[in-house]
Amino acid sequence: MRNIVRRGRGGSDGRTITALSSACILLAVLAAALALYDPDGAETVPPVPGIFEITSIPVSEIGAAAVSNALVSYGLMNHPSGVEVVSDVYGNWSQQELRAFIGAACRLTGSRKLPDASVAETLGLNDPLARVTLIKTDGTNVKFSVLSRSEISGEYYVFSEEHQAVYMVSAADAEIFLRSESAFLPRTIFPAINAGDLDRLSAVSVDFLTEGRSYAVERAGSSFFITSPITRRVTANAVAETLLRPLSSVRSDDPPEYEPEGAAVSWDLRVAMAADGTEYSALAAARGGRIIMKDEKTGLVISSKADFRPAFYGGFMSMIGSRAVYYPAGDVSYIRAEYREVMFSEYRGGGPEAGGFGPRASGILEALNSLEIAAEAARGHTETGKEPVLRVTIGLMSGETDEISLIPAEGGLYLAAVNGTANFAVSGAAFSRLRDAVSD
Repeated sequence: MRNIVRRGRGGSDGRTITALSSACILLAVLAAALALYDPDGAETVPPVPGIFEITSIPVSEIGAAAVSNALVSYGLMNHPSGVEVVSDVYGNWSQQELRAFIGAACRLTGSRKLPDASVAETLGLNDPLARVTLIKTDGTNVKFSVLSRSEISGEYYVFSEEHQAVYMVSAADAEIFLRSESAFLPRTIFPAINAGDLDRLSAVSVDFLTEGRSYAVERAGSSFFITSPITRRVTANAVAETLLRPLSSVRSDDPPEYEPEGAAVSWDLRVAMAADGTEYSALAAARGGRIIMKDEKTGLVISSKADFRPAFYGGFMSMIGSRAVYYPAGDVSYIRAEYREVMFSEYRGGGPEAGGFGPRASGILEALNSLEIAAEAARGHTETGKEPVLRVTIGLMSGETDEISLIPAEGGLYLAAVNGTANFAVSGAAFSRLRDAVSD
């Protein structure tokens, strides 16, 4: 065995190893050459890596921009008050998207620079994917063209007339110049309003065009009320989660379009909103795992993927849930309860539980918020021929006051009337829990 090993290190086996080593070196050279090979035969010299400024212009120095690509030709006028689109397309343009485009064109960078600019014609200089002209306020022009895409890196070749050079630009940066002006249309119809700025909202209405009960919500001071088909206070969080967040989340996955001529959609509902002094209105339909919305003012149609119907499809009960009334402890300043000869009241601030209330007041508030709906009463129905047997007065931090009265009704139920209006009836068991909490 030792002899065999010695021969392997010497004679023909040694020559075989030398040959294999030479082959590996040759393959490495070929691999390097292939890495630099462009299918069009243009990139035969390695580009210089780094970060290269193709444009570096303050946005304030741009007066206009002209874009021409395979889809469209359009212009942008950069006014101090906003960006104007010069196009045959009418639209309620998104200033955010327009400013982002101007900014991207003014600060375009490349990851590599080709050492030989003469390859530009081979890469598509005479018929580029896009031509962009930035017109400065001093009358000078800055021009660049998106030539073609490298099949190796996925980047785009961009030719700068100012530098007479070819750069490689990331797909994300280059492809914004290949889109139509519809990319500047807003991808949402309703404004984004979160729980922290609900004072921007005045009203929302949802009108079902097929099945469902239409409803409306309005803001009064710092509070929100369902005003149709019932009248009931609702929490700000319920309004935000049921209406505002779902409406602003219907965002077009692709640049939106206008409804094609003669297109027919069977709409489910109409949503109207008054916010920031502006009125919004849109039709909505849930079809094929998507939510489609059409802006009734502009005709803009957006489509958003949806695994299930948004919360506003659930009607007003989706904001109420299963409770006849609900008062978050943090919103309550005092509680007063009356049941027969028992009278109890407590102001916020003394006790350790429920944000400053003592055990008894906390128990009353918990039992009040646990009045589960057993049936819906006729609108405003309080005439049962019987007087209220229990009252709870809730003082709110906003200075408002609600009086909740429990009135015996048929079938062992009790109407829960808020400020004289009863929308729901609760069970005898729920009433007993509240009575016991007051009598404790």
